[in-house]
Amino acid sequence: MNQSAIGWFLVSMAAYGVGEYLSKKYSLAPSPSLFFWAVVFYAFTAAAWLPALRIVQKLAVLGVVWAVAYAIVSVVIGVWMFEERLTAIHVAGIVLGIFATVLLSL
Repeated sequence: MNQSAIGWFLVSMAAYGVGEYLSKKYSLAPSPSLFFWAVVFYAFTAAAWLPALRIVQKLAVLGVVWAVAYAIVSVVIGVWMFEERLTAIHVAGIVLGIFATVLLSL
């Protein structure tokens, strides 16, 4: 991926991370403002996908990289910020996802 695609990718991941954080907070204590801001950040995440796809032009590769990155962001937020626990099977799945991303990025 070139620098511009990586930039869009990172912006999307940051927006997704904020959206995940807000959605988890909403699930713990629902409020209209948490709902609204989670949707806004998720929408921005989707909007950042389009320029990255235009640059990369490989839906199959970018889609898998995006999906694995989303999963990693969700896991990091869940484990570090909300003290969720992972089983050995969860960790194995994450490692395999990272390995798949590396292979697809070659």
